[in-house]
Amino acid sequence: LSDILKFLQERVNNTKAFNINMARDDLYQRGLKQRARQKQASPKNQLSVSFIGEQGTDEGALRREFLTEMMRGLELNLFEGVSCKGKNPKYSISYYQENRYRYVQYDAALQCNLACLVFRICGEIIATSLVQGGPAPNFFSTWSYHFLRHGQITNEDVPEANFAPEQILYRHWYAAVFVQECA
Repeated sequence: LSDILKFLQERVNNTKAFNINMARDDLYQRGLKQRARQKQASPKNQLSVSFIGEQGTDEGALRREFLTEMMRGLELNLFEGVSCKGKNPKYSISYYQENRYRYVQYDAALQCNLACLVFRICGEIIATSLVQGGPAPNFFSTWSYHFLRHGQITNEDVPEANFAPEQILYRHWYAAVFVQECA
């Protein structure tokens, strides 16, 4: 895995910048919106962050601060569970499709499927963080990490121990929906 990350880090284009100018309030939601709007948004392009109303040039510290807050936002908004056991995804893709405008407000000009957009943006944020010096997503449960790494999952891969007591009743349904969507 470390060889793959080194390979990807070498592929970051330092001549093409993805610039983000952010206010510090509601950083997670604003970061998602800016990521969705900008054409240069890619883990391949060097992320450069500036905070509105603050002096300073991004030499890496502002980027790490932004990526740390984005990873924290991903963990708090898209995952649930006890952090020492690893967290499980809160929502399935079909849940986002059914409740598309409740959780993230995007401009009407974005004419793509919100569910795919949110999950794609989150994946790009994680990839950017990994290859550009931000924190790793250390909050995944074992089964969700396994799925992301190998692309396959079965009902048996999702143990009841990963769920809070009130979630255990829904474990088999949840895993079946997740498996079906990802197939």
